[in-house]
Amino acid sequence: LVCSFGTICAHITGFAGMYCAAGLQVLPIFATTWWASCLLLAAITLALAGMFMVGSHLRRNIALADDGIIDEEEMRWLRQVEDAENDVFSLCLGFSIMQALRCWISGAWQPYDARIPPDHIGQSEANALLATSMALCILTA
Repeated sequence: LVCSFGTICAHITGFAGMYCAAGLQVLPIFATTWWASCLLLAAITLALAGMFMVGSHLRRNIALADDGIIDEEEMRWLRQVEDAENDVFSLCLGFSIMQALRCWISGAWQPYDARIPPDHIGQSEANALLATSMALCILTA
């Protein structure tokens, strides 16, 4: 039950980070060029990696605090939290990369709200997005 609750909370956090990053990408300071958005992606990556490294260090210290040994239950807890962090990182950064690629392909920032259709997108842009998605799938396989 606690594991399920943690997974749900991780996904809620990931979606919140995802929309926060997408909201930052359309601010005038980052929305001027595609490269400015890439700088934001790098900053998001560094911020999340830094938070997760600090969290990992703190969790390891907590696991070692009682007896100086990480037992099986504590190792399971550490792995579960690491999986939750990976979910947050994947959701937040993946959505931000997708938004930047959509901007690069279409030449304009597209709405990130799923209820709002994209503006001025033709078949060529849709094909380019599909090809980019397939290339990313191949790279991550």
